[in-house]
Amino acid sequence: MNTGHGKHEDARGTGLRRIAAWRWMPIVLLVGLVGGVWWWRGADGGATPGHGSHVADTDNAVRDRIADVRSGDTPLAVLVRGALDRDWRVRAAAFEALHRQYPLPSLPHRDTPMAERQRWLVDWLDAHADASGDRWCEWVAGAPHTQFAEPVVDRCLSCHAGPAPSKPFASSACISCHEGVVAEWPSSSHANSLSHLQLATVDPVTRQPGWFDFGDRRGLSCVACHTPAGSHERCVSRFETVSCLSCHGEVEPSWRQWNQGERLQRVTWPPGVIQSAPSGKQVSCVDCHMPDASHRLTARRDIGLLRSGISADLVQQPDGGVAVRLTNLAGHINPAGSSRRALDVRVSIDGQPERRLILLASPHPDGREEQGVEPPLSPNETRDLRLDARPQRVSCRVVYVRDRFAEAGSEVDVTKTSRTFVPSR
Repeated sequence: MNTGHGKHEDARGTGLRRIAAWRWMPIVLLVGLVGGVWWWRGADGGATPGHGSHVADTDNAVRDRIADVRSGDTPLAVLVRGALDRDWRVRAAAFEALHRQYPLPSLPHRDTPMAERQRWLVDWLDAHADASGDRWCEWVAGAPHTQFAEPVVDRCLSCHAGPAPSKPFASSACISCHEGVVAEWPSSSHANSLSHLQLATVDPVTRQPGWFDFGDRRGLSCVACHTPAGSHERCVSRFETVSCLSCHGEVEPSWRQWNQGERLQRVTWPPGVIQSAPSGKQVSCVDCHMPDASHRLTARRDIGLLRSGISADLVQQPDGGVAVRLTNLAGHINPAGSSRRALDVRVSIDGQPERRLILLASPHPDGREEQGVEPPLSPNETRDLRLDARPQRVSCRVVYVRDRFAEAGSEVDVTKTSRTFVPSR
């Protein structure tokens, strides 16, 4: 006889199973939420370190970068950085903008391997833009959201590491004739030109963020400069044939201009006096940057060299006003090398806290206008930066900034001066 007891047991068992299933629902929802966020941000687009940053993006930051890419007449630098962005949504917008200008072989999707999509970017730029090594430096300057794979890294290394040396012309082979030079070279900035180059990347296997591994490369070797065209058939020894401009081409126009006319220079006595002198013989890069044929090449880390290239004075104007007078004594624009470099002119007036008067730097790579930024000094240029007030006591400090886009850029005082003024009647 069926009393319904079995039915009650079945119903109770079903109810218990439903309760047990509901207990798992929060975990299921959590897993789904995490998976959805991962899909939306992109497999390699989350909290990836980008050119010095390990901080995750906010949605507002991503939306802002997408808006920059889609703003219409977008500078090429913005599109390049967008195509290298760690967030797939920004990359998609950037590649679409590039594709509208000149067609790409294909538009990369979210899961296109980084090396493959960056190869498309490099090929596009080679075909339709100046994609030389120094241009890449400007395109990615101050971009904390970028990621790098081999196709783009190779462009960075074209200057930072030079052509790969063939065996007969490796630095170790030069020691038999140039023992002194080989001893100087390891401490030079060029021999360690990769020391400051941290490029964010993502491991293609583990999908984990990290820094690009340059292997055993540390910087430039002998053949990088002495065979600038990449030919290793002979050892080029004469200074005139060493092509500094293959990596430092941005200074060539101003350097040639400086070599054509008279040059401003400090006199031995009295101190602080600057006079014009005939140009005389042509001065090459090595005359200033490699005195006595030294291969230490400290470049922007050479405080003495930085200080020799700029003069700052405080002068009273005819109407009683006061100005900071800057004079460029370098053989090229100052500052030079990159839009990241800057001269920060700071003043203290009548004992008040120091403040920035002006920043001298090359134009922002995005082409945007920057308040409080003026162009670099041309060779032999004297520029007066007028103060708003008519102070009695002024102190001025000119600071060389190695990376004005970095949160904590390295700074060096290149000149200081103070002066007391008698108020005009």
